[in-house]
Amino acid sequence: MRLYRWQTLPLLLLLLTAPALARPAAPPAPDFATQLQAVARSLDGAPNAEGQAAMERMLADPRFEALDPPQQAAALAVAGWSALGLERIAQARTLLERASVIEPSVAEIWYMRAVADHQGGERELAARHLAKHIGASPKTLPELDAGVVYAFLRDTAPGGEARRVLLQALFDANWTIGGTAPTAEWYELAVLQYEAGERAALPATLARIDSSDGMVRLRTDRRFDAWVDRAAPRWNVRHALEQEQDALRVTNLLNPEDMSVLVNLAATMLSLGDYEEVLRMSGQVDAVVEAAQAQNAQPPYTHMDQFLWLMENRVSALRRLGRSDEALALRQRLGQMPEQGQRNVSQALNLGEMLVGLQRPKEALDAIATLGDASPYGEMVAHMLHLLAARQMHDEAAATQALDYLRAHSADAPRIWLTSLLLIDAQDEAAAFVRTELASPLRRGDMLFDLQDQPEPEPLPAFAPLEPRAQALKKRADVRAAIDAVGRVERYDVEL
Repeated sequence: MRLYRWQTLPLLLLLLTAPALARPAAPPAPDFATQLQAVARSLDGAPNAEGQAAMERMLADPRFEALDPPQQAAALAVAGWSALGLERIAQARTLLERASVIEPSVAEIWYMRAVADHQGGERELAARHLAKHIGASPKTLPELDAGVVYAFLRDTAPGGEARRVLLQALFDANWTIGGTAPTAEWYELAVLQYEAGERAALPATLARIDSSDGMVRLRTDRRFDAWVDRAAPRWNVRHALEQEQDALRVTNLLNPEDMSVLVNLAATMLSLGDYEEVLRMSGQVDAVVEAAQAQNAQPPYTHMDQFLWLMENRVSALRRLGRSDEALALRQRLGQMPEQGQRNVSQALNLGEMLVGLQRPKEALDAIATLGDASPYGEMVAHMLHLLAARQMHDEAAATQALDYLRAHSADAPRIWLTSLLLIDAQDEAAAFVRTELASPLRRGDMLFDLQDQPEPEPLPAFAPLEPRAQALKKRADVRAAIDAVGRVERYDVEL
C-alpha cells in the first residue's frame, strides 16, 4: 500500500520548532535542538540512511530527554516515518509506538502507526490505530484517500472487532466518498453493531442508510424488524430510488462535467425502468467524448475512467429494450478500450458473458483469453464462463476443471457460485449453499438480497433456465424454512 504522507512531516516539524514547555529539568543546549531540527528536516520527503543514522544518534543522546514531550514525540515520529520509508518496519513501529505513548493526542502519529502496522502485517492493530487517527482529527478525514481506507478495511477480519471499531470511527466522522455517504459500509456497521449487542447505536446508523440496496437488506432481514416499518414511506424502495435520482439530477446540474455522477444517475434510471432516457443521456455524452477525441482536445469530463461504466449502463438499456445486436456491438467496442491504461478486464468479462449467453462459446473464450491481472471476483466470473462454454462445446474435462475452481473459491463471489450451480441445475448443492449463507450473520444480508423477486430482462438463450430454476429453488421446503427463520422474500417493482 502506498504511504500517503499528506502534510504529516511538516506538521511534526512544526512541533520540533515550537517553544519548549516549562519543565523542572534544565533545558538542552541550544545547539542540540538546532541540530535536531536540521536532521529532521533532512528526512522530510527523502528518507536516507545517513540522515536516519544521525537521527538515531540524537535520539540516544542524553540531551534528548531534556526536550519537552511534544518535541520528543515529533522527533520520534519523524524517525519512525523515515525508517518506514527505508523499509525498516520493525524499527519504525517501535519508534512510532514511543511517540504515541508520549503524545497520544497527536492524530498524525496514529496515522503513521496505522501504516507501519499495516506494512508489518499487523492488520487488526492497523485498523484500530487508523480509527484512533480519525477520532483524534475527524476534520482531516476528507484528505485521506478512499482507496487507503478500503485497503485497511479489506485486510481486517470480517466481523472482527477491529473492523467494527474502524467503521464506527468513519461513521462518527461523517465519512463520505465524493460527497456520497458509503451506505454499504453503514449497513455492515449496523450488522456488526447488532451482533455485538450494541442495539442502542443502531437507530443512528440505520438513519443514514437510504440507498435502495441498503433498504432492501434491512427490510428483508428479521434482525432489524424492531427498527424498520416496512409499510412506512421512509422504507419504500421505489421512493428511495426516486429521491436518489432527484438528488443526482441536482448534483449533475451543479457539476455537469462529473462523469461519476452521470454513471450513478444512469444506474437509477435503469433501476426505475427509464431505458430510453439512459440511451438519450449516454448517447449525448458519447458524442461529446468522441468529438473531443477527434480534435485531440482535453477530456470534456472529470473522472473519465467512469466513461466505460456509463457505456455499460447503455449496454444494459439496449438489452432491456431487446436491441441485443446493438448491445453486443457496443460491448465489443468497449472491450477494446483500456481501463486506466491497463487491459480492460471488466469489459472483457462482460463481453465473454454476452457471447456465452448467445451460445457462441469459442468467441466467448477468445474474449477472455488474455485477462491479465483479474481480481478474485473476476477470476470467479471467468471460470463460470469457462464452465458454460465447456458445457456448450461438450468438453466435460474442461467443465469439471472450471467447476472445481468455482467450488474451491466460492467465498470470493457467492453470487457467481450460486448462479453457476443453478445454470448446471445442481439444485441440491445450491440449496445447501443458500442455507449455509443464510446461517451466517455476516453473509446473510447478501444472500437475502439475491433471493428477492424483481423485474427481469429477457434473458439471453443460455441463461433462459436461470430464473425458473431460481424460483424452484426458493420453493423448496428446506430453503423456505431457512429463509423464514431469518428473513423474507418480497417482490419489488424496481430492478435491484
